[in-house]
Amino acid sequence: VSQSRYHMYFSVYSAPASTEKYSGVVISSIDASDVEWASTGTGSQNRSVQSKLDDVIVNVFDFMSESQIAAIRAGTSTNDTAQIQAAVDYAGTLDTNVMIVFPPGTYEVTQITFSNASFGSDGYTLCIDGSNRAARLNFNGTNIQSCFFFDYSVGYGILGKVRVQNIHLQGAAGIGNGILSNALSWGLTIENCQISNFIKNVWLRSAIFPRIINC
Repeated sequence: VSQSRYHMYFSVYSAPASTEKYSGVVISSIDASDVEWASTGTGSQNRSVQSKLDDVIVNVFDFMSESQIAAIRAGTSTNDTAQIQAAVDYAGTLDTNVMIVFPPGTYEVTQITFSNASFGSDGYTLCIDGSNRAARLNFNGTNIQSCFFFDYSVGYGILGKVRVQNIHLQGAAGIGNGILSNALSWGLTIENCQISNFIKNVWLRSAIFPRIINC
């Protein structure tokens, strides 16, 4: 089993019948639940590869062409909104804990919407990660838009278990909002983010126990 920051690679071995044995037991096949995954982090615990694969990571690059990825890395991209929104919409269909990852680079966006039609108060955790601030989102929207918009206007929405971390949101001449939630926000965490040059960098219209840490 090998792992990069955003991807895990593993192979499953199928042994010839009656030839491979472990403790005297013939091994006919091995699946992900039989293989142990070990992190190198201090204090980490081993678990099965299948358990690790159940951690859902959505990489926004998976929704982009190679040329668009190259432009983001070079800082020459012009508009990445549609592809990022597609990644977010897909993440909202998974009905599990999910991390949306922005690899290092400079993205150009108008507004990315997290709707309660996809991210309702279902008990799952949504994490948005920007690669230790190496991912920068340049906002090119209007005064009534937001770089990240948590839109819970369909019915009565509660925004909970959402974490925005390690990302750089850059406004344009004091236009729009960095992060806007029109929901009742319960425990929204914003940590290690750089958010600047918006009318309102963070606007939580109704918040209970929000946490803004090291921003």
